Amino acid sequence: MASRSLFKRLYDPPEALELVSKRINGGLVSRILADGSIPVNIEDLAGRLIAENIYSPRPLPWYPRSLVDGCAVRSVDVSGAFEDRPVELRYAGRVRIGERPVRGLERGECWEVDTGGWVPWGADAVVPIEYVKGPSNGYVKIERGATPGSGIALPASDVATGDQIVTRGTPGDPIIVAALASIGIRRVKATRKVKVSVFSTGDELVEPGIDPGEVKIFDSNRFQIIVKLRSLGYDVVDLGIIGDDIEEVEDAIIRAVGEGSDIIIASGGTSAGIDDVVYRALQRRGEIVVHGLRIKPGKPTILGIAGVDRLFIGLPGNPRSAENVMDRVVIPLISRLGLPVYPPQQARVKARVTSQLPVERGRHTLIPVALVGSEEDLAAFIVAKDSYMIASYPKADGLTVVEAGTHTPPQAGSIIDVTVFKPVKPTAIALTDSILSRHASEEIHVKVLYIPTSTPEDVIKLLPETSNVYVIASIEGLEAAGINYSVIRRHKRDIILLKRRGNCSKTAVFTPYSNIAIGELRDVNHLIVPAPRAETALILVKQGYVDCAVLPSDLIGGINDGMDKIKVGEEEVVLARLG
Repeated sequence: MASRSLFKRLYDPPEALELVSKRINGGLVSRILADGSIPVNIEDLAGRLIAENIYSPRPLPWYPRSLVDGCAVRSVDVSGAFEDRPVELRYAGRVRIGERPVRGLERGECWEVDTGGWVPWGADAVVPIEYVKGPSNGYVKIERGATPGSGIALPASDVATGDQIVTRGTPGDPIIVAALASIGIRRVKATRKVKVSVFSTGDELVEPGIDPGEVKIFDSNRFQIIVKLRSLGYDVVDLGIIGDDIEEVEDAIIRAVGEGSDIIIASGGTSAGIDDVVYRALQRRGEIVVHGLRIKPGKPTILGIAGVDRLFIGLPGNPRSAENVMDRVVIPLISRLGLPVYPPQQARVKARVTSQLPVERGRHTLIPVALVGSEEDLAAFIVAKDSYMIASYPKADGLTVVEAGTHTPPQAGSIIDVTVFKPVKPTAIALTDSILSRHASEEIHVKVLYIPTSTPEDVIKLLPETSNVYVIASIEGLEAAGINYSVIRRHKRDIILLKRRGNCSKTAVFTPYSNIAIGELRDVNHLIVPAPRAETALILVKQGYVDCAVLPSDLIGGINDGMDKIKVGEEEVVLARLG
């Protein structure tokens, strides 16, 4: 009697995925990238990897956009407005979406704006339409006050010019496509499609459409596998039905490797029977990493390596077993290895949130978060926090949900549940805008998160001190955090007050500089507009929304329109690895 190979150990699927991922260790992505790139339209990215780092060529938005249907106002004009004591303003007209304002907003006026419409110059807030009565006889009544920036999507609040959008090797999924389209990019460098060879084994199998006679059965597994893979955009090679012969199976593996397949999937012949020859053929032509899973149906599954670096998957022959393993093991494994899979695979993890989560009473709030650290110690950053933000959405690795009826929002440092749909990558957290962000992307090859803050030390204290976490921040902020770090690169720069004309009555201040004491900005009547990005402040002052801006010298660019540049401070920014 021929010898049998009994299952020596059964693996839980997560353990099996971990073993295979460590064995391949990025090899599939590296091999596909090494095969070169071609120009591809973004709508043709399915099944491919993006073969270049991509940076935004423009800010998004590039002008102040209204977040609501409402009235654009000067916040000082509606100070103290309530339903029982409304403020009356002149009705200047309407700015429809897609139109540019014909003139700016004057004192005591209101311009009606559509959601997404261009907020007129001079306005610094938009009051929602439900708090506006009129117009009547050329006037409206405003029944709610507003703070500077409320109701407005500020320029560069989604992404700033030069922000990293996509890193080389990123799968071209629909979220990436939407992000690229939103910044005007139609064509990118991409790899060939992921290539997969598929075959079934079994002397008992015949093709659908052929008379099976009395003892044969139709091959169904191969077809459901092919359709699943082609729905991901993969280049699938159908190797047909292979008999229960070890040499024939070996030949199929050799052919698949020789024709450049990245993945080889066999159906049938994976158990421990006398005629189950797939595992024997793989032992000769590669390596078995896992043989046997602790799931039902699907126990006799093989995960291994064909040739030197090709993923080999042996699925059970029973149709429901094959489908179960494809959905619960194979697709998650392919996703974990960095190949294109959509919809994304999901898992649940715990993470420490680095800022207070927003709460919308009466509605469940889904919040995109980026994760940094390791599986044992993760920190979560809110990204793409408003619904208009799409260019920054690819930074999200998962979602957290604040349930309707939540009265106390989770605070910074709280542990939250995150549904993860992407592997966590080495990341640099840019707590200020700096030219060092490009260095982190191009030379260290890490994902960059743009999270400017006036209190970098508070954020840094919440970060995992692991080797895959980097920080771009002022040296003072790093030292104040009291953690271990090693500096990779330093950059010194001035802090500039950029003046458009006369005195500063309204100033856009880049967030990290909100605590800087500047004499000209101390007047109690002076209005500060918080700018989430340095480019936000620059656009607001150039377009005439504010008189002055406070921002770093290295991000001002060429200013040739008579503005004054006054040095009000200096700082040293560093790129550092934690731990």
